[in-house]
Amino acid sequence: MVERDTQLIEQIQNNFISYFRLFAGLPSTTFVEGDATWFCNGPGDGPGNYILRTQFAGDRADQEIDRLLARIGEQAKYVDWMVFPTCRPADLRRRLEVRGISGHRAGTWMTAGLTQLPESPGVPHGFTIRWVQNDAELWVWKLAQDAGFGCDE
Repeated sequence: MVERDTQLIEQIQNNFISYFRLFAGLPSTTFVEGDATWFCNGPGDGPGNYILRTQFAGDRADQEIDRLLARIGEQAKYVDWMVFPTCRPADLRRRLEVRGISGHRAGTWMTAGLTQLPESPGVPHGFTIRWVQNDAELWVWKLAQDAGFGCDE
């Protein structure tokens, strides 16, 4: 992989992690950063359960994978493990497949250079952006996110 591509993928991964960091501290959520960076919302409504980055040393990777799956399993019935090229160990995908965790294409990652953006599109009169303040607004946000990403409940 070309160094520029590796840097771009790492930036995408960091942006993804930053997104989930926004949910840290909400009721029934766990966000952990370290050798494994992960987010768990358990069985409840919300953005889901994700392992976002792993940096496990090869000699202890199997134990760390099993420990992490067990810890998340205490809170949730499923987890999506995001395997980026920068994750370690380098053979993480194979180690997960041995445990019955299969990969799939969840979508197409696209990138855009942000140094020279096109003109901003117009917005409807009265359009605003604001922070979610309560559970009812979080539910509306979730419905909009699901519709935007083509998901269902």
